[in-house]
Amino acid sequence: MARREITQFFDDIDNKPLSEEELIVIRFSVDGKDYLLDVSQENADKFHAALDPFIKAARHPVKKDTRRYKPADVRA
Repeated sequence: MARREITQFFDDIDNKPLSEEELIVIRFSVDGKDYLLDVSQENADKFHAALDPFIKAARHPVKKDTRRYKPADVRA
C-alpha cells in the first residue's frame, strides 16, 4: 500500500482554502515577538495597507555592535 501526504493551505484570516500559487506568507515582528501569517493576496494587501501609516512613521533601529572583542585589540 502506498502512502501519499497532501498539504492543504488555508488563509489564517478567513480560513478559505488556498492553492500553493495563491499562498502568501507574511513574517513580521512586534515587540520582539516573531509572527507568521499564511494569507491570500487580498488579505496580504489589507495587512500592508493597515501597517502603512505606522511603517511610514517608524525608523530603523541602530544596529548594535554585538562582537565580544574590539577590532583594535585584535590588531594589536
